[in-house]
Amino acid sequence: MAISAFLSYSTADGAAAATLKQHLERAQIRTFMAREDMRVSDEWRLQLLRELRSSNLFVALLSQHYIDSVWCMQEAGIAAFRRSLVVVPLSLDGTLPPGFLAAFQATQFDPNNVHLAALGAAIVKRDFEAGIDLMLREISSSSGFREGEANLRVILPFVPKMSEAQVSELLSISANTYRIIAANLCISDFLPPLVRKYGHLASPETLAKLKSACRL
Repeated sequence: MAISAFLSYSTADGAAAATLKQHLERAQIRTFMAREDMRVSDEWRLQLLRELRSSNLFVALLSQHYIDSVWCMQEAGIAAFRRSLVVVPLSLDGTLPPGFLAAFQATQFDPNNVHLAALGAAIVKRDFEAGIDLMLREISSSSGFREGEANLRVILPFVPKMSEAQVSELLSISANTYRIIAANLCISDFLPPLVRKYGHLASPETLAKLKSACRL
């Protein structure tokens, strides 16, 4: 499923929101950031409603500034009542989801250390396929060993519920992503149990790579 996100934020947190948008779009998530994407000539209230109606992911960038914003709270109220909309609160300063968002658990967000796999773990609670797809993409694009370990760690609790095709893809990505197959924790702690339990779902070439790396 293609993910289309509505990014709800206070203008006071615009820099953090812009960073988040960059990461979301790098993960192939089309992201609407109102004050950046709306043209001056637009009737902005109608445009906001159109974007809220067409998006399938609502990301609220929480902070005290967010709580103090009337417009942010109105966006949150609309999003909370759209049953088909996946709502993900991300907290910049420890602010808890307010009002209509209180039913959703927030994840801490650090604009200087962004790991979207954690966002996938939040999405998966509402839309399993979309969340797994995001986590798999993040694993395959890991840019460092520590990031690779963090990304792989996040998806592990969901493996038992994943389809055989998804597990096979996870094994293939792990075998062919250097930041995974050469990361210490991945080959010592994370991958061996996966290979032992699900290795039969991998191709012979993938299985051989994983066994060699994990010394199985």
